[in-house]
Amino acid sequence: MEHHSPQTAPSGPLVSIIIPTYNDAALLPNAINSVLAQTYPSTEIIVVNDGSDDGGATDAVAGGYGERIRYFATENRGSAAARNLGIEKATGAYIAFLDADDFFLSQKIEKQLAYMLEGSYCFCHTSYVRRNAGTGEESKITTKASSGKAFPGIIECCRVATPTVMVKRDALGTLRFPEDFTIGEDVCLWIDLSFRYPLGQIDDGLTVVVVDEDTTALSGEKSVVGYLNILRYVYQNPEYAKNILETDYLYQDLRRMNILRLGLSKREKRQIGRKKVRKVLLHIYYAVLDTAISLFHMLFPGWGK
Repeated sequence: MEHHSPQTAPSGPLVSIIIPTYNDAALLPNAINSVLAQTYPSTEIIVVNDGSDDGGATDAVAGGYGERIRYFATENRGSAAARNLGIEKATGAYIAFLDADDFFLSQKIEKQLAYMLEGSYCFCHTSYVRRNAGTGEESKITTKASSGKAFPGIIECCRVATPTVMVKRDALGTLRFPEDFTIGEDVCLWIDLSFRYPLGQIDDGLTVVVVDEDTTALSGEKSVVGYLNILRYVYQNPEYAKNILETDYLYQDLRRMNILRLGLSKREKRQIGRKKVRKVLLHIYYAVLDTAISLFHMLFPGWGK
């Protein structure tokens, strides 16, 4: 199912805002309305219904906006596939992402696009406001530490929140969100982009991100699955793995996961040399990582797949 909206009369590059949604009919209007209220006028809104089983409630909400949005309804394949469909359908020179339970502040697109054009950035994110869904309490999350040459540090600590991202369409090329897992897939795309481009950052909180106990960043179980998915994705790319070996990040990660205790004494480490130790540990890490993922999926069937 598809509904079309005309492009706004251009007063600058068209920005496509992609909103995936799954059973969020009650919250979706807040997200859509926040885009319609933007001070930057040249936008298109793409809503992708990821197979909601809500008796047509999401269809009805989308239908109420008529041609002000472009609407696509698909089978349930996860938010990565929904965002990828949105990317394929987007006609804007720039693409921004928004989740159905979050919303933009009114100057989000205007400020971020101006920053990107002035600094010639292809990839940019911002700080954001975190709102507790239960209490309504808000706090600013500052992400200014993630900017410039973000790779490879972004692998160990990714501060990029998806609803704050804007990327130049041409810079994406064929890059997409991985669709073979559902936790950590957004970080994998940010790793792909930061490997290729400097990361722009605005310290203004321009998006309100609503969280609850099920939010990945706050859920210990989901965080473990997401981190394992990200690590597997990284090690499948020789260029990424090579860069990790040239930094301290892998070494520090292994120390934190207590894998260094698996068979090498301090004396042996000194004799072999730090780089050789890393190569030995990388082989150990592959085995432990695959075992950990397999065990986790056995204990928690369906998580992260």
